[in-house]
Amino acid sequence: MAPIPPGGLRIADLGYYRLNTFWELAAQGGYFLSRYQAGAKLHRHDGVAPDLEKLLSDPAATAIDQPVLLGRRHRLPVRLLAATAPPEARAQRRPRLQDQARKKGHQARRARRA
Repeated sequence: MAPIPPGGLRIADLGYYRLNTFWELAAQGGYFLSRYQAGAKLHRHDGVAPDLEKLLSDPAATAIDQPVLLGRRHRLPVRLLAATAPPEARAQRRPRLQDQARKKGHQARRARRA
């Protein structure tokens, strides 16, 4: 990937999700925006992993906006933004997620379904 100028922003989909690249961008003074890669390790600044499933299943919480550290090894400081999807969108996504998991020979993990 081409370098970006300090203060620049790279927006990428999950096909370009690489913690090493994100780390390099941050070291150059740049920023990135990416979807969360299911299974990526997150930690709060106190070292405890946030329970995303619990945070998103809280009926009172419609959005999450908090600083976290991304990656088991990198511990890259990032801002986690998440919002609960409307019930109609969740109803459409669940069968698709289950079909993808079934094609790979396993069941969709509970955290992924949430």
